[in-house]
Amino acid sequence: MGAYGALRITRELRRRGHVVNRKRVARIMRERQIAGTTRRKSRSLTRQGRSTAPAPDLVLRDFTAPMPGLKLVGDITCMPTAEGWLYLATVIDLCTREVVGWSMADHMRAQLVEDAIRMAPAGEHTAGNAIFHSDRGAQYASRQFRATLTELDIRQSVDRTGSCFDNATAESLFAALKAEIGTTVWETRAQDRQDVFRWIAQHYNRERLHSTIGYITPYEARTRYRQRLGLSAWNGSVGTEGVTSQHERSREGRPERGLELGQGLRLTPGAATSPPGPGHPLAGRPGPGAVVRGPHRGRSGATAGSTGFPDQGEWAA
Repeated sequence: MGAYGALRITRELRRRGHVVNRKRVARIMRERQIAGTTRRKSRSLTRQGRSTAPAPDLVLRDFTAPMPGLKLVGDITCMPTAEGWLYLATVIDLCTREVVGWSMADHMRAQLVEDAIRMAPAGEHTAGNAIFHSDRGAQYASRQFRATLTELDIRQSVDRTGSCFDNATAESLFAALKAEIGTTVWETRAQDRQDVFRWIAQHYNRERLHSTIGYITPYEARTRYRQRLGLSAWNGSVGTEGVTSQHERSREGRPERGLELGQGLRLTPGAATSPPGPGHPLAGRPGPGAVVRGPHRGRSGATAGSTGFPDQGEWAA
């Protein structure tokens, strides 16, 4: 938290279970002369490519995405070392704000940005027909890079000339990097690479709280989305297939897996459930989605009664 201001320190303390407000944190920081790291002025590296027609702007300053891997943004920055400049190209997921691809080199050729964008699908961080947004730099406008996007099934999007706000997410990442990494000039490019890799892979993606995604880390945002997606897929996969397999096992006289693992019920919306056995906590209660309108007769003529479940005779039929 060495680079955090009062707001992020407050959020981090609350995550650790402390009851504290921002004003108190700000007061203590003033009393102890503690201040967050301020960002230094950025240096533009954009040189518009003129060899090919520019791609359209598909993002239009909408830096949000409904799912990971759908909208990506990227840019290039430079960092000084005693051996010369080291250039960094990044790829950011707009849904989770995670840096899903990056590349470092001592040059600014198209290979730099190509290596960065190839890292994203290699880590399974892109969806089909995704969008990659960048400035109009010569590297991104090159035929080599455009061919790579076509190969990876990614559509290209570029901002307007000279407008940093059209690619604000990528610019914000570099501002945070140069403010928080705490080094002005590195001794060697190798040392620079190690520090930048550690800051991106460990600190930014897995430790740093991001205000845009509700003060959680990008890794947590991606993990939560995949958990919700997995739960939705699990709920939808037990529908008709689950009912068929249950009836097949009961006809063959084999015990149902739901009974073995769940003590009587598999509670899946839209799927049939086995009747709760005697002594089960849900015995005598309506099943999921059941509407009780009075006595009901099943195929065997047995009455379900007011419980919403058919009796054992109907299930065995």
